[in-house]
Amino acid sequence: MIFVIIAIPCALLSFYLGCLAWKKNQVASCLLFIFAGLNLVFALVVTAGVLFASRELGWL
Repeated sequence: MIFVIIAIPCALLSFYLGCLAWKKNQVASCLLFIFAGLNLVFALVVTAGVLFASRELGWL
């Protein structure tokens, strides 16, 4: 879960920096948006996996 705690703020920061740099360098902004999206997908997959595993183990 520590990865999720790190991934979500990194994604938000990448999205924010991508928005700030859009007028100067659109290629770098697109790469930041892709990185932000991958971070959010990673956080979603890990969270869903932990929830599924905890239900299977009877922790929830």
